[in-house]
Amino acid sequence: MKNVSAWSRVACVAAAICLAAALTPASALAQAGAAVINSYNGTGLTLRAYITNILKQNKLADGVANAPHENFWEKLNYREFTTGNVPGVDSGPKPPYKILVVGDGANSNIVMALQGKGPLFNKDNGEFGRMPANADPPGMPYFTDAQIQPIIDWINRGCPNPGGS
Repeated sequence: MKNVSAWSRVACVAAAICLAAALTPASALAQAGAAVINSYNGTGLTLRAYITNILKQNKLADGVANAPHENFWEKLNYREFTTGNVPGVDSGPKPPYKILVVGDGANSNIVMALQGKGPLFNKDNGEFGRMPANADPPGMPYFTDAQIQPIIDWINRGCPNPGGS
């Protein structure tokens, strides 16, 4: 009988875990496993690796390398990335275009480009449209809101770069 009661407890615990998972909203599960970007090119999960991995996952890395700005997040140093302009982009209404605004992810061009928002990147009337420009959903999708949020969070935290250069 001792074995039966032990197995009953295991079954009850397993059922409780399954029930909790089933009742947990998908957004909460996504947040629980959300990536945290630790640096631009230093320690932990870097912004460079994060963006490149999503592009590879979305089958877009090669096409982005051929864009006028190329894979600039892989080529610029920290100071150039956090204070500079998007390289190779000298067209549009008012070039040059700052890559980001430290502390303000929502108004940073890199974020607006990935979201397809703002006067430059709006899909209907933006000068450039949503980035990456060669995305072709569903096979080659754009970044999702969940994938963009860690970038916004990193910028909002002041673009930390421990161990980087």
